[in-house]
Amino acid sequence: MEASGDPKAVLQDISKFDKSELGHVVPEEKIVLPSAEEIKQEKSEKALLEEIEKGTQLKHTCTVEKNPLPTKQEIQHEKTEKQLLEEITHRPKLRRASTLEKNSLPTPEVIAQEKKEKQLLDEIEHHPKLKPAQTVEKNPLPTQEDIEKEKTAS
Repeated sequence: MEASGDPKAVLQDISKFDKSELGHVVPEEKIVLPSAEEIKQEKSEKALLEEIEKGTQLKHTCTVEKNPLPTKQEIQHEKTEKQLLEEITHRPKLRRASTLEKNSLPTPEVIAQEKKEKQLLDEIEHHPKLKPAQTVEKNPLPTQEDIEKEKTAS
């Protein structure tokens, strides 16, 4: 037999193969038995499940209800709490109080001073347009004659 990647060659090898060379095989089933530890563990799990399903019966007991009476201190404490709550909820009406205004209006002198400051600011911000002015050159350019005189002088 040749092992190649060509599928046609593989099919031809299969058809040419002699089947009489093959031997008959009887398959055997392997059964693995559990170990002793596994059996013990399984039994203990089963016993626990049965116990949980059945449940254990509880013993009957007699209950005695104890309800002690309050002491004098507890009664006194409760009374004072009650009185405080009543005083808070049923408070007497409050007396009227007169209010004194501490922020008085400014005097006429202060108002006049503020007006002056405002006028000054308005004049600075909104000053009138300046009048157009004629500019006169005080340093005129030299004439052609002046330039020639300087050239001859040097």
